[in-house]
Amino acid sequence: METGLLHTHTLVASLYTLLIIVLSFFIITGNQNAFTSLRLKLRWPRVVLEVVLLATGGILLNRAPDGLSVDYLIKYGLTLVAVVLAVVGFRRYQALPTILSILLLVYVFYASRLHDWRLRSVASRSAGIGELMATSPETQLVDGKQLYHINCVRCHGENGRAQYRKAPDLARFAKGDAYADHLLVNGLNSMPAFAHLNENQRLAVIAYLNSLRGEVQALR
Repeated sequence: METGLLHTHTLVASLYTLLIIVLSFFIITGNQNAFTSLRLKLRWPRVVLEVVLLATGGILLNRAPDGLSVDYLIKYGLTLVAVVLAVVGFRRYQALPTILSILLLVYVFYASRLHDWRLRSVASRSAGIGELMATSPETQLVDGKQLYHINCVRCHGENGRAQYRKAPDLARFAKGDAYADHLLVNGLNSMPAFAHLNENQRLAVIAYLNSLRGEVQALR
């Protein structure tokens, strides 16, 4: 369900951004007659896109394991601001609000792709963490937890049991360390490959995953 919602949200966001770009073009070029005519024709499609965009974003915000993180809240908040700016710009026939709306939507798109409001890639955020062989099991777990939060928490959740977008319950994962390493290197289905993680980093992540499974077993 979440994957379908995500695809719908992405498609609607793309269509809405394209619509704003087209209408903004007529404002910028001073073609008010064409703008007014097209705006009237696209009024209800635009309203539908706005409602679906905010609704799917809100549902994803609620369902995502890290939905209340700073990244998600900033993206949703800026999307809401972008919609308001577009509405204001169209009603007042002003270019500045619509241009700002477009810039915000483009920013939100890239922030969503990178999963970081500061537009840092997952690879850059993982760099320097656990790249060298851990000096102790405790150090390895600390590094593994950091890498897990950067690379995995958005689908698997804090405790590995979120099962977001059909992700497996990592606290009950029992296919062995070698298979876990294979998944990290190659990915599977909707899970991407984490080629930016070196062997020591992957071992740290696997050690942390094993600790999650140990916590579940201890509660039985």
